[in-house]
Amino acid sequence: MERFRKEQGAHRARLLDGWCGFAAAVRWTEPLVLGLLAAQLALLAAAVLTRKRWNVQTGIFVAALGMVYAAERINALGAAHWRKFATQNYFDKRGVFMSALWSAPLMLTACAVMVLAVVTSADLLVQVKRAQLKRATGAPKKDH
Repeated sequence: MERFRKEQGAHRARLLDGWCGFAAAVRWTEPLVLGLLAAQLALLAAAVLTRKRWNVQTGIFVAALGMVYAAERINALGAAHWRKFATQNYFDKRGVFMSALWSAPLMLTACAVMVLAVVTSADLLVQVKRAQLKRATGAPKKDH
């Protein structure tokens, strides 16, 4: 058990070192990075603000997953043309930058859309069951 704890601690240290190294390597004030973060936040806000509109939610979900699917190709294009829009090459062969600042936030947005869909579905189910119970008991309808 002690060996497991030591290995787990070493793994945490390596993971923390990797994240700190990534955070230090990225220029967080660069227009590319700021624009990417702003776009991710805008998409997440759109997902939350349109939670009652199924068509928009479906579009956001499909678009987010489509952009994740395209991440490898976008990373390759970014690696080939990074001098046109960035001060340094963020697009390594392993796709760390694309995973951290492109795919992970898009996956979180897609998960948020799924959670919102489940919550909305649960609310609709409650409304339907209440209406069924009222009809079954013969309770008078309330005017809204």
